[in-house]
Amino acid sequence: MKKNMSLIVASLIVLGVIGFIGYRSYQEAHPKIPSTFDNLKVAYQEDGINNYLMIDIAEDKGYFKQNGITVERKVGLKSISSFVISGEVDISQSALGVPLSGFFADQDLKVLAITEKYSSMMNIVSRFSEDKLASIKNVEVDRVGGAIQNNFWVMSKNLGLDSGAMNYVVSASPQATVALLNKGSVDLGMITNYEAIKTLREGGKYTFIDPQKAYQGVSSPLGIVSTSKTINEKSDALKRYIASVKKASAYFSKHKDEMVTFITNKYGFGKEDAEAAYNNITVSTKGLDYTVDVNMLKDITESVKAVNKPSNPGRDIQEFVGKL
Repeated sequence: MKKNMSLIVASLIVLGVIGFIGYRSYQEAHPKIPSTFDNLKVAYQEDGINNYLMIDIAEDKGYFKQNGITVERKVGLKSISSFVISGEVDISQSALGVPLSGFFADQDLKVLAITEKYSSMMNIVSRFSEDKLASIKNVEVDRVGGAIQNNFWVMSKNLGLDSGAMNYVVSASPQATVALLNKGSVDLGMITNYEAIKTLREGGKYTFIDPQKAYQGVSSPLGIVSTSKTINEKSDALKRYIASVKKASAYFSKHKDEMVTFITNKYGFGKEDAEAAYNNITVSTKGLDYTVDVNMLKDITESVKAVNKPSNPGRDIQEFVGKL
């Protein structure tokens, strides 16, 4: 009798465990959707899918919806920090050079999360082969003191170049950069636009420098930026937004085939280019947990101070880190 009772108890325990696991699996597959939603306005630059890829994945997978968030987008051509400062948007997702430049000029800008170690979709294109990079004299920038010049300053030593000795040529667009390279007016360009890159690759006469080599041992991170005012007013919504894109990034890193197909279908990439984009983004996001490590800001901070010469370079970098 005791033996039978023990078997019955053991069976009930097993069934309880199976039921619990099944219930948890059902909850994960069918998460509860909030009845109310908070709207957040987000700005980013359109060139370079890494600026908005995790937003697209979070929307596609329903992560924003699960976290009670709706996202309103604003696409910027150049600096998008001005949208954040003016209150036109709540947050921006971009390289951190320009926001840091604003911060060291006493603007109210705060980084809430680091999303990439460097701009994974920025193709570094040279008219010279890698053994002749010392011949580079003219470098394309989006504007003097802009994000591209900051990035070049960070990577220049790895390329064996003196950033202070370069002639910087302003390009109005990725297409203009292609024309400048073709005319020989610039020796090195940094381009994120897929169509422009495709045009240069098809020409077959340019050197594409591996970004992992260019950024080896240094970082020029991308991140999510807001203001003290927005943090005070929308802290909880911002937390849920960051949780959503963080979850999208984790999903991206674990599902290569699906995400390569997503990039191909969503953005019109060829299969080979979509795989390259996936690999570059995976390397640039590896190990990041969407918090802010100020050590990752060291190189870009030095760049901003050297290139932009902001009015308050002594400001404590810890003040740049937003607390939610």
